[in-house]
Amino acid sequence: MKKILFIFTLIAMYGFCYGTENRIYEGIAMDKHSLEFIYKEVHHEIFWKGKHVETLTYFIGKNGNEFAHRELNFRSSFQKPEYLLTDKRSGLLEEVIHLGSNQFNIRYRKNIDSKLKESNIYVPKPAVVDGGFNYYIKNNWDKLLDDKKLVFNYLSVAFQDYFTFRIYKADKQTNDPNIMLLKMECKQLFLRLMVKPIFVYYNLETRRIVKYDGISNIRDLNGISYKALLNYPEIGP
Repeated sequence: MKKILFIFTLIAMYGFCYGTENRIYEGIAMDKHSLEFIYKEVHHEIFWKGKHVETLTYFIGKNGNEFAHRELNFRSSFQKPEYLLTDKRSGLLEEVIHLGSNQFNIRYRKNIDSKLKESNIYVPKPAVVDGGFNYYIKNNWDKLLDDKKLVFNYLSVAFQDYFTFRIYKADKQTNDPNIMLLKMECKQLFLRLMVKPIFVYYNLETRRIVKYDGISNIRDLNGISYKALLNYPEIGP
């Protein structure tokens, strides 16, 4: 926890000195079925000369200690950021480096006892990497408002492959007129039958996520991804 507080202080001072718009906000993840607390996300959006260049995310467990860390570097691309996720509990490592021309270098280790896998992969346009999904939504905001179905290719580090998804406004919207509910699902029918869809709730005014309902990029102690309800009480990504 002391390490996190120290980093918070450095980021705050960095933003003050250079006149940036750095933001810090939190997300609370709960088990989708039991609604029990799983972890807290602490996000740091770092800006340089008005441009969002990086997001650092710290994952905090029930004991109040950090157990995982994620870095998203948007300097070369918003939809295809360089990505690093580490989980100190298991030794998990996920890393993506954008080589250009939609070529990516991937490094993956499931746990400390697993062999590090590394490969290069080509992902057709439109390619999306991890948190770049959020920018893909914002870049196509008006199309989604007009009930268009969008298709994109999402890079999976664990599978060292990509999967094609489609996203569109869900048939059933919320009772809140300020919220747009989007449904994300596999494009291929046989995968849709196997993989449950993801639902993302966006604030229409801020164009930021207020709630996420689906699979998490954080795994439990058995290496299985959480099925989570993730709420952002004040501001989201």
